[in-house]
Amino acid sequence: SVGRTHVLMEHMGSGFCDFQAKPIGICVRSSQWKLVYVMPPPAAPGKGFVRELYDLQNDPWEQKNLAGDGDPPSQTMELLQTARQRVRQIYEQNNLPWRD
Repeated sequence: SVGRTHVLMEHMGSGFCDFQAKPIGICVRSSQWKLVYVMPPPAAPGKGFVRELYDLQNDPWEQKNLAGDGDPPSQTMELLQTARQRVRQIYEQNNLPWRD
């Protein structure tokens, strides 16, 4: 049987969900990688970015955050694309302007 290739988690912080004022955090985890993508709220400047990236094979305790060390490894592009697609889905469902 074929299992899932990744798990997706969403987070907007504590309190009410406010898509206009709060950033959206998406974590996508595979057996080897954990990627955390953040989209600032629509009123804030900037685009989505990778806040955390861990190689779980070589760093199972998530001690070395690889985000910001240049372009994410090619093996993580599918996870990044999954995170971006989910944020876009959330934006479309809530009639928010897309900017990533």
